[in-house]
Amino acid sequence: INNKPVLVYGPSVRQWREVATRIYGLYKQEKGLTKGKPTGGWARMMAVIDSGLCTRVDIYGFSAGGGKYFDRRFTVKKDHIIGIEHYSHRLLMATGVKGKVCVYGT
Repeated sequence: INNKPVLVYGPSVRQWREVATRIYGLYKQEKGLTKGKPTGGWARMMAVIDSGLCTRVDIYGFSAGGGKYFDRRFTVKKDHIIGIEHYSHRLLMATGVKGKVCVYGT
């Protein structure tokens, strides 16, 4: 925007996509799964949290049960293993290792 990079598409998003892909790979190997890939929102959210630019990050729209916060007709594709992502959100919130993270949704 105005010739400046947008935070959520900065260089750390690529790094977090690689990390997310490795996490999915390990999980699939452990569970004997062949399908599953990270959502784009997971890497972007992790990049924002990891940036240290915010003292608090509130996360909306990452709830279970399908649908997106802005339009419930759009559902999460079955090729994502949402349980891994939900676990990481809750772990960040519970431990506080990356600052204050608040997850809204179920």
